[in-house]
Amino acid sequence: MPLGGSILIADRDGNIVARLPHPEQLVGKNMRKSHEAIMDGDKTGWEEARGVDGITRIFGYVPPALPPYDLFLSAGLSKTDAFADIVRATTRGITLIGAGLLVAMFAAWFGGRSFIRRPIRDLLRVTDDWRIGNYAARAHTWDSSTEVGALAGAFNDMADAVATRQAATEGRHSSQPL
Repeated sequence: MPLGGSILIADRDGNIVARLPHPEQLVGKNMRKSHEAIMDGDKTGWEEARGVDGITRIFGYVPPALPPYDLFLSAGLSKTDAFADIVRATTRGITLIGAGLLVAMFAAWFGGRSFIRRPIRDLLRVTDDWRIGNYAARAHTWDSSTEVGALAGAFNDMADAVATRQAATEGRHSSQPL
């Protein structure tokens, strides 16, 4: 019998004939008063209740009106023991969900820094360089298939076009006679 389990046999009147564990504490005592409704029933069942020893258990029972006639039979398992596997599985599931959440948060943070924040910071650096007159500054393009990469590529194309126009304009001005 598992730890926290119990087996009880009582006669039709509710006198306990056998009980495991600790038969010496309960054999000969009457249980009818606290279990009258299920003892007088005509179908098997289960219930969560405090047993004759005061421990809350989940009991399966057969009333005296069913075979083996004139005996009340019950077997129970403490609620803690009955749900131990479920509690362990739930705890394990919550732990895995928490770990997955932490990994997802780290991946989002790392991905955000690597694929969004760093490239945009680079674009801002290049615009600052252009504002102070460094027209040779260009943005790094790691992956032109992303929006930020496409933006960096477009910025570099624009910078190249401006540099080409500027060179052409300076060439025209230098070739004119004074």
